[in-house]
Amino acid sequence: MLSVRPDVSGRFSVFIPDDLFPAAAVGLDTDALIKGAARCVEDVAQRGANYSPIQGAAYHYLTDVAKGRNVRVLMTYTDSLDRLAAWFVQLWAESLGKEGNARHHTPPWGRPTSTCSCSCTWRDRRTRSSRSSRSRTTRGISPRAYEDLESVGYLGSHTMAELPNVESDATRNARTEAGRPNCTIKLGAIDEEHLGYLMQALEVQTAVAGSLYNRVNLFGQPRVEARKRTTYSRLGRPGYQNAWGM
Repeated sequence: MLSVRPDVSGRFSVFIPDDLFPAAAVGLDTDALIKGAARCVEDVAQRGANYSPIQGAAYHYLTDVAKGRNVRVLMTYTDSLDRLAAWFVQLWAESLGKEGNARHHTPPWGRPTSTCSCSCTWRDRRTRSSRSSRSRTTRGISPRAYEDLESVGYLGSHTMAELPNVESDATRNARTEAGRPNCTIKLGAIDEEHLGYLMQALEVQTAVAGSLYNRVNLFGQPRVEARKRTTYSRLGRPGYQNAWGM
């Protein structure tokens, strides 16, 4: 039996029992996840407004209200963080996009690796890239096999893990030179403790952003609940027969 708290909305539920259980079932170290999240909470208490995720919320708010740049892009330069980007899209969009806050409802974008840094134009968006400074991938491209090919020979002294990090730096430099606001999140490693810290930090940043916009019921989800009631009504769930008003 799992204790499910009714006062915690789904997008903020990553550290409660019903979400930790499947994580444990697939072999993740849930104690390390909680440890990382707890370290983040301690840093928030100690640093306050000097804490970088809180400053990031302020930067986003200011670039929105002062410059009209209200779209966020989280680009993950490692495959193992692809789903983190999808989670953040839901966290940010569902938390801020309600209660007459339509102007700030433009959802964030979560994009894996460097694919969309070439195929999309980040014109009025605040871009964040996330990457790991350590990787299990150490294999390089052999210079003996390709040193005679000018287009690939120079890769021989580099590992495959270097490529996304270099592309992340290149994207950041290009955005900076173009005058586009951006920031980079670097993880010491991709493991449960660092992931727990990062997810807690993004939740803190979302909460602070909601308080800055001042009119957002950050943790509620009235329209989500309305959609659920309509779905239950159409499917005939007992007690919801009158919920479908269409």
